[in-house]
Amino acid sequence: MQRRAELALPQREQYYVCFSSSAGESTDASLPPPFWRLVRRPRPHPLSLPLTLLTHTETYTVPLSPSLLPSCRSQGIGLWIMVKSHYIRAGRLVRILRGPRQDRVGVIVDIVDANRVLVENPEDAKMWRHVQNLKNVEPLKYCVSVGRNCSTKALKDALDSSKALEKYAKTRTAARVEAKKACAASTDFERYQLRVARRSRAYWARKVFDEKDAKAPVSWHKVALKRMQKKAAKMDSTEGAKKRMQKAIAARKAKK
Repeated sequence: MQRRAELALPQREQYYVCFSSSAGESTDASLPPPFWRLVRRPRPHPLSLPLTLLTHTETYTVPLSPSLLPSCRSQGIGLWIMVKSHYIRAGRLVRILRGPRQDRVGVIVDIVDANRVLVENPEDAKMWRHVQNLKNVEPLKYCVSVGRNCSTKALKDALDSSKALEKYAKTRTAARVEAKKACAASTDFERYQLRVARRSRAYWARKVFDEKDAKAPVSWHKVALKRMQKKAAKMDSTEGAKKRMQKAIAARKAKK
C-alpha cells in the first residue's frame, strides 16, 4: 500500500516541477532514489498545489522549499521551476464567467472555503460584496495589496493607488468583452453599417495589395504561391516529371 503525506505548497506560489538525472529526464518509476522525479497532480486544487514525489516503492506528496535546491544539485538532479502567478488569494482580480454579473470584474476579498470566495468591486454598483463559486471566476494577472476581509474603503483606496482596473481595461480580454457588449446592444442598422465598413476595408486592402503584388509579391498568399511554384518547378525539372507531363498533355489532346 502506498504511503501518501499531504503537504500543500505555500499559498503565495504554485510550482510545476520535474526532476531528472544528469543522463536525461526519465519517466521510469522503478529507478532508485537518486532518480526520483517530482510531478504534479492532473487537476490540482486552486487554493493549494501539492507535489507528488515518486520512488520505486512509495509515493509522497511534499512541498518544494528553497533548501531542496542545494541537495538536488549535489545529487546531480536537475530542477526546472515555472511559477504560476494567477493563484487564488485575497486581492486577486477575477472576471465573472456566467450569470447576471457575466464579464464583470471584481476583487477577491476573502476565501470562504475550498469552493467559494468573497468578491467585491467598489467601482461597480452591481458588484457588491457577495459569494462566488471558484468555477465561475477567472483569475486575472492583476492583484492589489489588501488583507483578508478588508473594508470597502480600504479596497477602494488600494484599487485607486494600484490602478489595476485601468490596466485591465487596456487588455485584449477587456476590449473583446466591450466589443461583445456593444454588438449585443447595437441595432440592425448599426450592424449593417459595420458589415458595409468591413466590406469596404477588405476591398481597399485587396486593391492595395494587388497593386503591390504586380511589382513584387508582398501579400502572404502571393509569397506562399511563389514559394510553391519554385518548389514545383524544381520537382518538374526531373526527367521522370517531364515524361509524366508530356504523357498527360498528350492524353488531354487525344481526348479533345
